[in-house]
Amino acid sequence: MSSENPYASPRSDAPPVMMQAGVVRPTSPGPWRRRGTVVAARGMAFPDRCVKCNRPTGGQTLRRKLAWHPSWVFLFVFFGILIYFIVAVVLRKTMTVFPGICPAHRKRHRILLAVGLLCIFLSITVPILLGNFTGADWGLLVLSGVMATLFASVFTILATRFVSPAKIDDEYAWIKTTGLEFRQSLPEWPGE
Repeated sequence: MSSENPYASPRSDAPPVMMQAGVVRPTSPGPWRRRGTVVAARGMAFPDRCVKCNRPTGGQTLRRKLAWHPSWVFLFVFFGILIYFIVAVVLRKTMTVFPGICPAHRKRHRILLAVGLLCIFLSITVPILLGNFTGADWGLLVLSGVMATLFASVFTILATRFVSPAKIDDEYAWIKTTGLEFRQSLPEWPGE
């Protein structure tokens, strides 16, 4: 007796999709690639490969909470920083992802983080020490210390950013700053 069901739906190698209110949503396991980004569903596990170089990770991941808001929200900066922050917080979408990271990229990430934090520490302490021991102009030292701290902070944020969102909706995140090899190893996004 055959275990094949003659009344079963035909099978296909194409990833299954689900229609819901005219919107095509994939039901196959992801993540997927789409136009230079990686599309991941909320709560989805990433493959056990580095998102930068596609090498095996041995189960090593980074926890990243991604936040995104539409780019037109930046126009509220012209009305004031406080108004911008309020609108950005109200309209932002967040998602936590756990991308894989290989030992080489983990080491690079830690070194850049340590260098950035050291730069922030030095940009605060060096002007204070120079002011106390050399009698230099405090106004110039404070100004240079504030500028150096801002520069070091921006450097640390940008240098240690592992993945960043291009877009987040209620179900999916489109993640940029991933490696080409990793994206090419993923199936194409079957959604809209």
